[in-house]
Amino acid sequence: MAINRFRTKNSAQISMLTPRRRLKSLLPVIFRSGMGIEKVRKLKALRELRYAEEAGLGIADGAQVDARHAEVRSLRIMHRCVEGGMSTGLLLFADSETTGLPQWNLPADDPSQPRVVDLAGLLCDADGKEVGRFESIVKPEGWTVPDEAAAIHGITTEIARARGRPIAEVLDGFDALLAQASMLVAYNVVFDCKLLRGERRRLGRPDGFGTTPVFCCMRGAMPVCKMPPTGKMVKAGFSKFKTPKLGEAVQMLLGREHVGAHRAMADVVATKDLFFAMRDNAEFMAAGADFKSNASPTTETKGDE
Repeated sequence: MAINRFRTKNSAQISMLTPRRRLKSLLPVIFRSGMGIEKVRKLKALRELRYAEEAGLGIADGAQVDARHAEVRSLRIMHRCVEGGMSTGLLLFADSETTGLPQWNLPADDPSQPRVVDLAGLLCDADGKEVGRFESIVKPEGWTVPDEAAAIHGITTEIARARGRPIAEVLDGFDALLAQASMLVAYNVVFDCKLLRGERRRLGRPDGFGTTPVFCCMRGAMPVCKMPPTGKMVKAGFSKFKTPKLGEAVQMLLGREHVGAHRAMADVVATKDLFFAMRDNAEFMAAGADFKSNASPTTETKGDE
């Protein structure tokens, strides 16, 4: 038996409950719908039932579950964007080039963490019109750029010392744009946020953790590009889609080569073009926003932003 529309009692109170207690309170609705617990998990009902109810959406059984799932998730993203002012606010597209890859299980400001070498931000309105931009190389202070990192983005220690600015000045310029934005958008946003938190903490500044809604174009591109898992992934037991590199996503979704890859502003422009080209794609938008952006900064573990 399927329920085409449903209403739960005290939905405002239910939304305030913990996931376990919320599930218990919604069990009568779940079993009346005939979906069963597994399909409820597939629908991610703990997070999405109240959004569906507010919109008057129904929950159908069988083959319609996937379609309803996408509809509800798209609604959730739109609801979040409206609450955050995205429909009328500004979006900051950002990218950083670094001395290496972060260690996710260590604090962002741990001495062993890599440093930001190049930072760029592009502030746009909801139609994609540029409002402001910032880009700067960072002058090393007590650190150097490893050869393997310089081989990727082309910024050596010598270049950074000659053309760079102190990290305090660089963050001043970038954070001035961020303060105007209603959302931060990046390709693999957890990477950039982790490195930026570390740089702010080293200067004794608030790290900005969880203060601005974030969107990840890399995660958004995964279910749309549908790249098959690599042999190494299959051997390790993973069957999910391969994470597309920025250049791969640009080629597959925009139909062009990504020129200037691994320089901050070039990657920012490509990320911006991806976002505005794909923002009407519900699958892209849902996946790009469907992860934790406000996890506790006290204990940083793999997967934390």
